[in-house]
Order: sequence, then C-alpha cells, then structure tokens
Amino acid sequence: MLSVSGSSPFLPRRAGKSIAEDLDWWSTLLQSGNVARSIYPTAQLQNPLAFSDASSGIGIGIIISDHWRAWRLIPGWQTLNGKQDIGWAEAIGFELLTYTLASIPGISSNVLVHGDNTGVVEGWWKHRHRNEAVNRVF
Repeated sequence: MLSVSGSSPFLPRRAGKSIAEDLDWWSTLLQSGNVARSIYPTAQLQNPLAFSDASSGIGIGIIISDHWRAWRLIPGWQTLNGKQDIGWAEAIGFELLTYTLASIPGISSNVLVHGDNTGVVEGWWKHRHRNEAVNRVF
C-alpha cells in the first residue's frame, strides 16, 4: 500500500479485484495448521550459464550454455489476457528457462539462472510482483 498511497496516505482506497482470492488463500493456509518453513543450509549452486530475455517487439529467448531457443510473441499479445506487459514476457521467459533446465539430466535443483529484468528476478525471489499478470506466471 505504501507504493500506491505514499504521497497521499489519507485518501480512501479500495482493495484490488484479486484481494478476495488472496484472502481466501491465506485463510486456507493459516487454518491448515501447517504453516512452517524449514531453514536449509546454504546450497551449492550449479551454474549451467542459463539466461532468459524478452523483447516486446520480437519475442522471448533462453540460452543454456551454448544452446538457445526462441519464441515469437504473437501480435496483440499484450491485450490477450488483460494487462500483460514486458514484465509478463520476461517472467514467461524465466519460467521457460526453469522448465527447460528441469528437463535436462544431471542438472541439480539448485541452479543459478540469469534474467535482465530486475523487477521479475526480485519478484521471483519473493514469489510476488506488483503486476498481476506476472504474479499469474509465478
């Protein structure tokens, strides 16, 4: 809420459309009695030289070591399911990268991946993003 009302904190605000779904999710989780998170030792990261990137005018690409794959975004992709923007495309690229890595034999579950969109990378770490379309990807 600070990012939305920081400059005018006393104006009345309405909750977003997804708040009811979020509250149901939290309520179910908290009532389950199974809300715990283990503390794990620092994992050794495998670095397969994995990168993802997106361009709103061209498409999405991933590179793993010396192999690559690219997908073209179709015209009108930004309006297909609401408010998709370049952050959404970057998140899709990150998702495609992780799915591809998971399918490669010998790749551990502790992998270093690279993305150039700071908002998406940090959102991936936190499991949430300001953009609803990006959150759907997460």
